[in-house]
Amino acid sequence: MSVCRFGLIILLLIPVISYSQVSKDFKVKFKGGLAGTHAQFDQQRGELTFFILSKKGIQSHRIDRELNELNNALHKRPVEKHRKYSKYLGFSKNNDTTYFFFTNPKELDLSFSIVDASTQKIFDDEITAIDISKERILKSFVHKDLMNLLTIEENSSILKLYTFNTPKDYEIERFDFTRKTKKAIYPMLSSVDISSSPLSSQRPLAIVRPDNFFPNNLYMVTHITKFYKYDSKIFLTFENAVATELLSIDLTDLSFNFESYQRHQIDGKGTISSNSYLKENFLFQVGANSENINISISDIAGGEVKKNYLINNEEPVGIANTPLLFSNNGSVSSLKDTKSFFRKSSGEAIGISVSSIENNYTMTIGSYGSFSGYVPGPIGMGDYTSSIKFAYFTSFIDGSDLTHIKGRIPMGLSNKIIKYENSLNTSTTHRFVVEDGSYYFHGCFMINRKNSFKISKLAL
Repeated sequence: MSVCRFGLIILLLIPVISYSQVSKDFKVKFKGGLAGTHAQFDQQRGELTFFILSKKGIQSHRIDRELNELNNALHKRPVEKHRKYSKYLGFSKNNDTTYFFFTNPKELDLSFSIVDASTQKIFDDEITAIDISKERILKSFVHKDLMNLLTIEENSSILKLYTFNTPKDYEIERFDFTRKTKKAIYPMLSSVDISSSPLSSQRPLAIVRPDNFFPNNLYMVTHITKFYKYDSKIFLTFENAVATELLSIDLTDLSFNFESYQRHQIDGKGTISSNSYLKENFLFQVGANSENINISISDIAGGEVKKNYLINNEEPVGIANTPLLFSNNGSVSSLKDTKSFFRKSSGEAIGISVSSIENNYTMTIGSYGSFSGYVPGPIGMGDYTSSIKFAYFTSFIDGSDLTHIKGRIPMGLSNKIIKYENSLNTSTTHRFVVEDGSYYFHGCFMINRKNSFKISKLAL
C-alpha cells in the first residue's frame, strides 16, 4: 500500500495530536525495490509476523508486542525467478505456511514463493497448470486469507475467478455476463490505458483499486475504471459519457450482476468531465463542465438517487468544509472564489474520493492535470518542464441522510495515521496497519533512510 504525498490534502482544523509510540527500524536486505509487504498478528500469542517482499528476495520477521525480535528469515529468490516474476499479486495462508504469488510484467504467467513459519524455510516454483495467456488480469485480491485472481477472457464478457488454497490447489469460477448486459465488457477496457497501442498489447491494464480506509489521492480517483472490495463483494466500475456501469460479484453465493447508473444532465457550456466513487452501498457520481458541477449519491441496493448537489461557478461552494485549494507540484494555495476553481479545473480530468469518519463521510472533489514538455523562451532560454496540478475541496457528509455537515472536519483514525507518517519527515511507502486492542502496529518503508523499514506501535 503506497502513500502519495500530493493531491489530496484535507485541512483538519484541530489541535496538534501527540502520539504514544515505540518504534524500531529494520534494514531491507535486498536492493532493487520493494514488491509488497504483508503482516499478520497472532492475538493469542501476542506476536506480529511481517514480510518484506522485494523483487530479489523475501525477508520475514516475528516480533512481540514490545517490538522485540523473536526470529527472522531471509530468502534470496533465484535470479531467473525474480527477473521474470517481479510483480506481487497477493498471498494465501494455511496454518503456519504462507504462499506469496507473483506474475511477470506483462501478466502472462504465475509463480509463487512458500514461507513455512515453523521451519523458516522458503522456496519458489512456477504455476504451470494455469494458462492465462488468453485472459487479462483485472485484479488480484485476498479474501479470507486466500489469494484470488480475477480475469476476463479476451474479446468476451466472461470473467473468471481463481481462488488459491495453495498454488496447486485452487478453484475456478466462471461468470458469463453476456446476458446481463447488452454491452460487451471487454471493449470497455480499451479506455483504461492511455496508450495508443491495440488493446491486445496493453499489459497490464490500468485498473486502480482505491483504498477502503485511507484517503485516496486525486490522481488515482480520476482513473475511469476502478476495482473495489467491500466485505464479501467485489465491484468494477466503468465510466462513459452518460453513465457509470457497475459490475458486481458476491463471493459468498457467487451471484453476479451488471447495472447502469445514469448521470444527471448538466446545464451550461463546455465539455462534460465525469467520474464516480463507490463507498460501500453508495455510488457517488460527479459531472462537471465550465459552469456547473453536479454530485449525486445513489443507493446501489435499490438504485435510488438519495441526494443531489449542484455547484454553480457564480455562487460560493456551500458544501465546502475547506477552502477551495490549488496544488501546483505540491505547493498548495487557496483560490479566491468559485470562478477561480472552475478555471483551474476546466478541461482537466475530474475525480471524487470518499472516506469514512466514524459513521459519516468526507467527500473530496477535484481535478487532476499534468504537463510535460518544452516551454519556449528567449533564444537559448527554453526548457523542458513538467507540472502536476490539482484543484479541489472537501465536504463533510452525514452518513445517515447524506446532508452536508457544516464546520470543522473531525480527525478520523486514518488521518491520525497519516499525520504520524508526516511527522517522520521522509517519504514513505508500502504501509501496513494491524490492530491490537487499543494499539496499532504500523509499518512503512522509509524511502530516504537507507533502505529502512520502520515498525511502530501507536496509541492513537
